[in-house]
Amino acid sequence: MSEASQNILLAPDAQDKVPLHNNLTAAVSAMKSESRGIQSVEIAGQILRLLVDHSRPLTLSEIAERAGTTSAQIHNYLVSMTRVGLLKRDPQSQKFEPGALALRLGVAALHSQSVVEEAIAHIAALGQRLNVNMFLSVWGRFGPLVIDYREHGAVMNIGFRLGSVLSLTQTATGKLFAAYHDREQCTEVINQQMFTRDKLDDYLSPAFQQQLAAIRRDKISIAQSYPLASITSLAVPVFAADNSLTLTISAFAAAHDLIGERLTMVSNALQALAASLSCNEIAYESR
Repeated sequence: MSEASQNILLAPDAQDKVPLHNNLTAAVSAMKSESRGIQSVEIAGQILRLLVDHSRPLTLSEIAERAGTTSAQIHNYLVSMTRVGLLKRDPQSQKFEPGALALRLGVAALHSQSVVEEAIAHIAALGQRLNVNMFLSVWGRFGPLVIDYREHGAVMNIGFRLGSVLSLTQTATGKLFAAYHDREQCTEVINQQMFTRDKLDDYLSPAFQQQLAAIRRDKISIAQSYPLASITSLAVPVFAADNSLTLTISAFAAAHDLIGERLTMVSNALQALAASLSCNEIAYESR
């Protein structure tokens, strides 16, 4: 190990040579006068970036190895990051992954994007008008990730919440993402899945690929009787300027409420909203 790599991660007290103060204001003033930041915070950021880049939970020794240091040197950082919610540790595998606070920071950053902000405002109004539950999703490292959820229809206890990762092969939203992401990306997500029960054989089957082709043609995905027999869900795509999938708008309600003309009306309303939010409405119509 080189001298440079040995010095990447040091004990927190050895790095932050900033005098202790009785209040935050004094500490900030001291940092400004020195024109420097706190190295421990930067190292915490490096650890989070390392986890994101590897797209899977890592053990203490794996993190230390990839950071070019020892487990003893990095242990205290992981403990502190876990305490504040930047990381979480699986009690069985002992592996670390981004925690609840890291997820909330990511969602907050997504919310600051103009298209997401606009979509949130619209789904709140549309969900109330249509009396359906609505949510937004983006593509995350484990697949479709829910970033905003609004309850306007009957509240259903299906274990659904902000931050949920959705099945690629069984949910309306997941199928929509599968339709617009290449096979390599979808295969990687299925192979490394931690939160869903997708099977690669199901994804690769000719019947499922035909479903994806129909979704691309119609620009809507509909799933009936999943995750419960009493639920019907719909998802529509929002496209970026380059025609890539930016996010999805989804709605669900009781199956008996989404049939016939009512299902058609909700479908048309969702597609109209998605087209208006897409960067190129003409491209949306012609896809």
